[in-house]
Amino acid sequence: MLYIINSMHATLYRIAILTFFLCYVGKATAAIPNLAITIPYTGIGIHYNISPAWALEARYLTDKYESDRFGDITSDVIGLRAQRYLLAARKVWPFIGAETAYVTSKNATYKTSGFASGAFVGAEFFTLRRASFGLDVGPYVVSLEEDRTKVSSTGLEFIINAFINLYVF
Repeated sequence: MLYIINSMHATLYRIAILTFFLCYVGKATAAIPNLAITIPYTGIGIHYNISPAWALEARYLTDKYESDRFGDITSDVIGLRAQRYLLAARKVWPFIGAETAYVTSKNATYKTSGFASGAFVGAEFFTLRRASFGLDVGPYVVSLEEDRTKVSSTGLEFIINAFINLYVF
């Protein structure tokens, strides 16, 4: 499903884009930055390049959706990602990776929880010296269980992920 960005998330992206252009002006560099604050769609995280070829990332994502049938639904995702850069130290860093995450969602009546795991392929684009933006896509297996009734569901979803990385050092 495609959700509309609520005002908090829109504000977060405006601040990130403003910071991106005002604080990190410069040419892209071949130096490999190590630690970044990552701002994925509807969340925040820490991105760490452990070597020129490998990176780890911890993320927290949240979103709220207004449903006519179920009322306000809030979703939270806490996940870990590992990615392998295929051509590190260039302006465009293509990568492959894997992710696993703990997922919860709730409304006034129901609460679900479970896990999502998947693989992805994407690229990080360094247009400025200490900032990048990127996109990845891949298949994920999502398995959720409703806490009260214990009814569960598992399915395959294709996830598109957009992010901005602001490298600290």
